[in-house]
Order: sequence, then structure tokens, then C-alpha cells
Amino acid sequence: MTAAERFRRTFLWFAIASGALLFLYLSGQFDYVPRRNRPGPDLWPKLVLFLMLATCAAGALVAWFGGTERDADLAKALANRAGDEPAPEAAGAKRLPLALAGIAAMVAYVAVLPLIGFIPATFALMFAMIRIGGYRRDGVALAIAGLGALGFFFVFQRIVYVSLPLGKGPFEAVATTAMALMGVR
Repeated sequence: MTAAERFRRTFLWFAIASGALLFLYLSGQFDYVPRRNRPGPDLWPKLVLFLMLATCAAGALVAWFGGTERDADLAKALANRAGDEPAPEAAGAKRLPLALAGIAAMVAYVAVLPLIGFIPATFALMFAMIRIGGYRRDGVALAIAGLGALGFFFVFQRIVYVSLPLGKGPFEAVATTAMALMGVR
């Protein structure tokens, strides 16, 4: 593979990393009054941007050094070993409804979040995404979604101090009970 081909394959990774660096610089410009022992509003953007930069670095390395014909042959051999794989066109057509279902689940999440609150909405989203992804053991999926929703709630409320939607009516009672059990005021 020539250097020009390698550059072409890595260009997008460098473009995304450049944008991440710009936003990282801008996230350092937030004007806020620091509170003792509490992270500022720049914590999450910086964390996400550092992860994005790490992903770009890994992607650029794989694009620069990987992708040889040998890798393509190995992928085909593994696919053949796994059984009859559908043609790429058929696989893409089969996955389109799943992708649309995932998008619909995210849109529904945003729509119901203020009404039913963070914990039930996040539970429903996680369960839906697990099922859309093809996992079929409902008991395990329910446990993962439940623990995930409570875990995210705990992190955002107790560690990051982010105010989350509590929901209305009985859903607010669920959230305030969870907050009391976790020691969140």
C-alpha cells in the first residue's frame, strides 16, 4: 500500500481529531465559579472528547497499518467457517429495519423522558436496544436494563451532580424513592 493510499484512509480520522481538539480547547473556556469538591461543567465534554481522540488515534493506526488483502481473506475465511453468510446486500437490507427501530427507540426516549423520568425511560431504552440488538434472554436483558438505569442515575446524581428529569405523578415517586435510597438530596 502506498503512502498516498494510507493518507487517504487516515484522513477522516485526522479531520475528526482536529474537530475534537478544537472543541477540547473551547471546553476549557467555560466561564463558571468552581465549587469545592465538585466537577465543573467542563468535565463531561472533556471526557467525551478525550475518548474521541483515543478512538481517532486507534482508527488512524488501524487504517494506516491494517486493511491488507490478507486481512480481507482472513475475514472471508472466518465468515465461511461461521456458516453460510448472507450476501452483503441481503445483510444490509436485513439490518435496515433494526437500525430504524434503534432510531425510533432513541426518539421515543427523548419524547417520554420529561413525562416518565430518567429511570423508567432509560430502563425502557436499554431494554429496547438490547432486544433490537438481537439478545433474546428477557430475564438477563431486564436485569441489565434495570441495573444500567440505576447505575447511570447514581452516577449522574451522586457523582456528577446533574439534575435529571424525575417524571410526573407516580414516576416522580419512583425517582424520589431511588434518590432517597441512594442518599441523593
